[in-house]
Amino acid sequence: MPRAERMEDEALALERAVAGADDKPEGVVRLSVTEMLGTRFIAPHLPRFSQRFPGIMLELSCTSRAVQLARREADIALRLSQPREDALVVKKLTAIDLSLYAATSYLEARGQPGQKLDGHDVILFADARPFAIENEWLTARLGRGKVVMRSDSVSAIFAATVAGLGVGLIPRIVGDAEPALSRIATDSAPEPRIIWQAVHRDLARAGRIRAVLGFLSETVVPAARTRSPAGAVPSRRRLP
Repeated sequence: MPRAERMEDEALALERAVAGADDKPEGVVRLSVTEMLGTRFIAPHLPRFSQRFPGIMLELSCTSRAVQLARREADIALRLSQPREDALVVKKLTAIDLSLYAATSYLEARGQPGQKLDGHDVILFADARPFAIENEWLTARLGRGKVVMRSDSVSAIFAATVAGLGVGLIPRIVGDAEPALSRIATDSAPEPRIIWQAVHRDLARAGRIRAVLGFLSETVVPAARTRSPAGAVPSRRRLP
């Protein structure tokens, strides 16, 4: 078994070396991202990318599962926790700010929350380590609020909040762009989530990989940097 594993590792290293030496912006690039990053930050910009690089076919995998770049499970990964795999080129791409939101219809029926969410229905992230910071911040403000849903999907929390289920913690770049939502003013905000970009060093100089990395810098970074002050409520949706 150890010999077979070494043979497999050598075969994968050879495959990466051959792929990394190709300077042409052509071929398949496997990009692994979270569901929210894929649907909100990347997919809307893909027509422009396809026009610029018609020879690249982007294989977009939306999952929170850790992928092994050394084994070519993906060529590039965007994650909300720092990858620890060996031989990676890791870059802190940008940060995402989060705030509390609720549907305007929900707030009209239930009233504007105070600093504590007493009497309100609340949506939490799944009780899992990746969401510990967000859950700790939100739980401290729960008071006598009622938890009506938990999920490990930011997209599911966003959809439930838009539907009026309760108060949810959502990335500002997404929440502020949704007319059905109102941001809830708070005296603080959870620690911003860092988006980490990772690519195996053997592939980092390949033409198609550099094209996709440039595309991510041009789209994800400017979008996430469109921020406003932590406690502010957008004036176009301010409630009495």
